Amino acid sequence: KSRKAGGMWLSDLVQAFADEKLATKEWGPNTWTQTFRPLLRDFREIVSKAKRTITNKDGVEEQIWDIQAYEIEELHLQTYTEAMWKFPKNYGSIKGIADAKQALNSGLPPQKRENAFKKLRMLKTFLGWAHKKKKLSEQLDYLLPTEKRDKKRDKSKDGYQPWTDVELKKIFEREPYPVDGYRFWTP
Repeated sequence: KSRKAGGMWLSDLVQAFADEKLATKEWGPNTWTQTFRPLLRDFREIVSKAKRTITNKDGVEEQIWDIQAYEIEELHLQTYTEAMWKFPKNYGSIKGIADAKQALNSGLPPQKRENAFKKLRMLKTFLGWAHKKKKLSEQLDYLLPTEKRDKKRDKSKDGYQPWTDVELKKIFEREPYPVDGYRFWTP
């Protein structure tokens, strides 16, 4: 293992995260298997540049995308964030797609932005935990974008918010037309 901070594989770090959360009963088994395991597997597959051979819990060797935890840096988080805006929904149930890299290049319709933000929030939880455990070379969780929701504006139960004045101006106000240029008005 590397002598640098976080000298373990990301896959091992993810398993340590899960082991701790399950041991402290912070999570139930379904939270791990249905939420965090697929999310963190996708993160590992998207940010990794190479595969490595591991022996799984059944004693079978397999190839997985992996990266040393200390190598994770801002560029990896930017790559993952950009991928989340294009990532297809429910790709795990589609035959012929083996991993997140294939899913990303599949041309399937992207997931909703709300789902992307939800995944980024969960990744932020993992990165914060890893930094506290001194497994990452730097604090990275603050680099992920978060959905800004103004609770004062959110009067509905469906999550939609009315436009602010600033947002409306950005949409509808335009640069003035040149004084000697064309003259017409459109709504």
